[in-house]
Amino acid sequence: MTTTPEFDLIVVGAGVAGLSAAFYWITDVDRDARVLIVEAGTQLGGPAIRHTFDVDGRRLVSPGGAQELTFPSAFAPAVRSALATVGVDTDRFHTDTVARHYTDRGAGGHGLAFAASVWGRSHLAAHGPSDAVDLTDAPLAARARPQVAALVDEPTDWLAGRTDDEKLAELRRRSCDEVLRDFAELDEDTHRFLRYSTSAQSGMTFDQHPALDAALIGYLGLDGLGVRPSGAPWDGLTRTGARFFPHLDPPIYRFPDGNATVARALAHHLVPDLFDADTVDDRLTAEMSVDALDRPDNQVRIRLNATATALRHAGTDTVEVEVEGGGAGTITYRARAAIVAAPAHTTALLVPELGPEQRATAADLGRYPIVSASVALRNWRAWQSLGVSRLSWPGHPTWQIAGLEFPVAIGACAPSPSPDEPTTATALGALTEAGTT
Repeated sequence: MTTTPEFDLIVVGAGVAGLSAAFYWITDVDRDARVLIVEAGTQLGGPAIRHTFDVDGRRLVSPGGAQELTFPSAFAPAVRSALATVGVDTDRFHTDTVARHYTDRGAGGHGLAFAASVWGRSHLAAHGPSDAVDLTDAPLAARARPQVAALVDEPTDWLAGRTDDEKLAELRRRSCDEVLRDFAELDEDTHRFLRYSTSAQSGMTFDQHPALDAALIGYLGLDGLGVRPSGAPWDGLTRTGARFFPHLDPPIYRFPDGNATVARALAHHLVPDLFDADTVDDRLTAEMSVDALDRPDNQVRIRLNATATALRHAGTDTVEVEVEGGGAGTITYRARAAIVAAPAHTTALLVPELGPEQRATAADLGRYPIVSASVALRNWRAWQSLGVSRLSWPGHPTWQIAGLEFPVAIGACAPSPSPDEPTTATALGALTEAGTT
């Protein structure tokens, strides 16, 4: 093991958070700082990586993790400034998103795919943007069919007759499932239909998700409550809900490869030789110069396949970080400061100097995992024949939603022009089990 005290800052993690930490350090703390970023994965971006496919001579890109910029109108001024500096313009999506792309090609609907493993037999109920869903042959109890149809087509106010304050009081202390069990008389198949309906967005199942936040967002089952107070955020919202309360932006802020574009833009700003491309548009199809990431003369060096195994103080103004892999064996690096841009619970393993309370808090700050899978399709004629571009699997404990590529045209990337042409589809699911805490 060798010791190399040569950096001003070491960042653990090359996701958007880690790349942003390096960006802000150089921008606001020390413009000349030498920075080392270590990343255990094989790609930049952490949970915002990308997939590429070559299908019949066409290059396709797809999100490999984080899908979109959520509620950009709520971004802090520092975030807006950073995005502008690296060339990411969120206003462009209002013109670059091709909203009617699938509708104009007869595939604008949504399919409810009942899996045999959950419902006893497979069934697909597809409905268009303005068509009511037909559940006549769905594998649901007879009493549940009109209830589920109403959930989809005619959202119900289960708390009708109460004032907004009274509604909020009931929502504050219940999960989504508890609201329906306490105020609606629904068949058990209807509850099963909703059991994992929130999972792909939050990682939490319907019986875990806070009802108040779900009503704010408008999740299925709680989208008819009609609570519309003005002014300050609703008392009882989670911290995230309170932050985004006045910023319910439409879900259009998505690059063809999801937030991988943001990671690539930050990395290119930190390592100017990383791409032979100057703009977001050109970087979408440009090849990354992996060799440029970790050159010794870089101000910012990014080392992939490198796992930080320990972080500790080495005197008043120095920290040491042990790093394994990255083609260099095990090395202990020294720097003036270190930032861990990784899930909080990993800090308990990485920083042995944490006290018992800090360690317990870090260990408890886990994440609800959300899984993403992208596939390339030679054509999407089957989707068009069903009239859908989106699918969901009601009650399925693993996969919840899927959709064809997001219809946005940026640079050389554009949505597949015809059902006869290649495209991608992305599925999202969560691994959290209903009935657990």
